[in-house]
Amino acid sequence: MEKGDRRCSICGGVMVEGFILDFYKENQTATRWVEGKPEKTFIGAVAFSDRQNYHITAFRCDQCGYLEFFAIEPQVLKDRE
Repeated sequence: MEKGDRRCSICGGVMVEGFILDFYKENQTATRWVEGKPEKTFIGAVAFSDRQNYHITAFRCDQCGYLEFFAIEPQVLKDRE
């Protein structure tokens, strides 16, 4: 999606595409939406084995800062413990 294609539903400003930065085992990664309720492993981490998940695309308004999130690209992750 090109800059300027999407307009803010709050103020009409231009929505700029981006992502939410997250950390996993001291590595930087893009945040994902994971299906289901969070379940803890025996060491206290969140389990996500074989669950469907999606990259989160974020759009930020260049005028008012409003954020919109979309989860479109499905993938399956395996727990890496």
